[in-house]
Order: sequence, then C-alpha cells, then structure tokens
Amino acid sequence: MTDASVTSVAWLNLDANLDMPLTCQRCLTAVDVPTHIQRSYRFVESESQAELEDDESEEDLLVISRDFDLAALIEDEVLMDLPVVPRHDVCPVPVKLAAADLDFEANPAKPNPFAALSVLKAKPSGDA
Repeated sequence: MTDASVTSVAWLNLDANLDMPLTCQRCLTAVDVPTHIQRSYRFVESESQAELEDDESEEDLLVISRDFDLAALIEDEVLMDLPVVPRHDVCPVPVKLAAADLDFEANPAKPNPFAALSVLKAKPSGDA
C-alpha cells in the first residue's frame, strides 16, 4: 500500500575535485589551481515553487526539466569557484617588478609644434 500524499524528491549531490591549469598573474607561468566543489541541489517542479522555497531552503533549488544540462551546471560551478587572480603562493621564477624601455630616453626631444606660434605672440603689432 502506498501513500498518495508522499512525493518523491529528486536531489543532485555534486562533489568535484580538480586542478585547473591557469596562468599565474605575477610570473606569467603555469599554475595548477586546486578546486573543490561540494554542493547539493534539490529539484522542484516549477520556477514559482523555486522562488517560494528559495529563502527557506539551505540547498540550492533547480527546476526539473527534460533539457537539464548537467555539463553546463558543472562548468558554471567550476568557473564560480576559480580565483579572480590565479597565482602561485611562491612563484617558481623571479618576478620582474619593473620594466624600462632603453630607447625611450635615447630619442631626442621633438620640438613643440606650437613653438612657432609663440614667435607671433611676441612680435609687437605695427598697426595702431
């Protein structure tokens, strides 16, 4: 005998451990960023039900559908878990902290194109 008032609830427990190969923003070499994602999702029947239950539930709510894209969900979770600025704790190569253009100072100073106008300003006007 089954109880008609009991409904089954679908859950998705996501647990992923991976190392993402990124570029260190200090030394610009490869850095493997360890990522651990552990989330629980409860499926609900509609968007309106998800909105009603969202504030009260500790788990994330997803609307159940035939075209649910698990790969896209995992990709979104991985992207949200990545650091904004990936970097080594200690870079394996010395970090260059300054840059200089040796040719910058070697170029002669160019004359100001408005210097010729100052000559006109300095001439007294002979018309009175």
